[in-house]
Amino acid sequence: MKKTTNGFRQRVLCSSPAPIILSYIDGSWTDRLAGGRVALGVDGRAATLTIEVRPGARAEKGEVGDFLRKRHSIESVQITRRGLRKRLRALLHAAELPEFSVRLTAGGRVVVYPANAFFGPDAVTLNLG
Repeated sequence: MKKTTNGFRQRVLCSSPAPIILSYIDGSWTDRLAGGRVALGVDGRAATLTIEVRPGARAEKGEVGDFLRKRHSIESVQITRRGLRKRLRALLHAAELPEFSVRLTAGGRVVVYPANAFFGPDAVTLNLG
């Protein structure tokens, strides 16, 4: 893990676009966004997964704008890329930290949610809030 200037230990898990599925509180969802860079940071008793949200391969023009408008009402994030799921699972199990959060960034805006991770056979589901 690399130490950043603020003292956090951080490991980049993925630097190429990884598909993500976002579910919102109002029941809507999108599978047209991607995590451009995904990193796991560890600070004391807490782990934070940072996902830079970008348009995915099938994204329409307003997808990131919709995300920015709804960023405070996200219910869950699903990560489907197999290698990323495996690395995240291994690191979270090895760290055994009591606190976990997800930090989503896009267009210079940031939102952080407390989270619980569920490791299913086809995706990691991060339940937020």
